[in-house]
Amino acid sequence: MRRIRSAAKTSVLSLLWSYDKLAPRSTEPQVVVLNYHDIDDRGRNPFTVNAGDFESQIRSIHRAGFSFLDGSEFRRLLTGQAPARGTKWVLVTFDDGYASFETRAEPILREYGASAIIFVHTDRGSVRINAETPVLDWDAIGRISTGGFEIGNHSHTHRSFRALSEDEMEDELDRSEAILRDRAGLAPRFFAYPGGEFEERTTAKLIQRGYAAAFGGRQGRASPSSDPMDLERVCVRRETSTRQLYFALGGALDRYEAIRRGRKPDVR
Repeated sequence: MRRIRSAAKTSVLSLLWSYDKLAPRSTEPQVVVLNYHDIDDRGRNPFTVNAGDFESQIRSIHRAGFSFLDGSEFRRLLTGQAPARGTKWVLVTFDDGYASFETRAEPILREYGASAIIFVHTDRGSVRINAETPVLDWDAIGRISTGGFEIGNHSHTHRSFRALSEDEMEDELDRSEAILRDRAGLAPRFFAYPGGEFEERTTAKLIQRGYAAAFGGRQGRASPSSDPMDLERVCVRRETSTRQLYFALGGALDRYEAIRRGRKPDVR
């Protein structure tokens, strides 16, 4: 059944991609923010991507002429200052900080000159994620940070911010920021909401704390006109084919999500 749904989605994305080639386009820059989690050949979690598939996806993006952005370049794009490199952009992100980033993903990213933002929750023993999968320890997080990759905040315990009281929310932010500062010497610029869930009161707190941007659960491409505290990403799952990803890079996913949610697609 999952394969049938995936094939049907691929067909729809293909049609929308073809339509988008004929539709009017704006000149506003778009960036595809890819959202990965775990990279492992044996994992059964739907958010675990096979290492061979991951390498194929990154290679295909590189060959298609996309430039891989780092956090600073992405931030400039959001403020209307397009990066100097290229005209098509991708930002790679990872949620939860699984150990496979260092062993599987990092070598592939370096091969193709790609940076990434890794969002870590600071309670590294939290059972609110896939507890059977090893996570990066603080030594590894330090190596990754000094090695040119950016660490973002993913809260302390990975609880949904939609379910937290005001005091609990403040505690999640206070503790995660303090631990990132004390254990890794980091002051994170980017935030990813656990499970993509949040409320307006959450975004106000992040703005007050000086975050440049935050990612929720919306699917599609990000642009300067996006809400910087609710930025779009393209979630890459085990069932996501390289072909589906190709269509998403071209904007088909934007229209797919708009139609699925029953609203008029944006012309971008």
